[in-house]
Amino acid sequence: MMKKIYFLIFLLFIPLISADMGRTFELDFDAKGEFDIWLMKSDRVLFEYGGYNHTIIIDEINDQTIEADVFLFLEGDLHNPNYINLNKKYDVGLDFDKDGNKELAIALVQINKERGKIILTRLESWDEGANIEPFWKDKNSENDKEIGGNWKIYLSMVISLLFLSFLISFFKKKGKGLYY
Repeated sequence: MMKKIYFLIFLLFIPLISADMGRTFELDFDAKGEFDIWLMKSDRVLFEYGGYNHTIIIDEINDQTIEADVFLFLEGDLHNPNYINLNKKYDVGLDFDKDGNKELAIALVQINKERGKIILTRLESWDEGANIEPFWKDKNSENDKEIGGNWKIYLSMVISLLFLSFLISFFKKKGKGLYY
């Protein structure tokens, strides 16, 4: 019986093992226009623009390049990240409001096998009071929410009920002649 309890406790702690893999840097471009940061694999850079939070996660550090995932508009629906490769020859520019003018530049300055130094620079077209619309928003999004309901709540309730029924059947005393 104790082995089962220890096993359940172990299963509960598995997500905590990998939850703190990298460091997180929160940047405020309204206070300062340029940040230079030494980043290692799995480090995250968080910043806000246009009323939304955005994240850059370092995916891989090679001899010459840094591979990163750029998650724009974190408050919105789930979507794939934008993948970027940083090297010393070229900078990467991000255009949040899709007007053709880049608001943020990312440049690789130094690199070794374990970490790289990048510079994030606020460009001239950065608007401190910008209110941008995410790329997935359309005019019918309000109607879609009413029709679909909040499926995340229903899904979490179903999973909780299944887990509860599993626990009840797991700890319930076995009857005579029943094997499972």
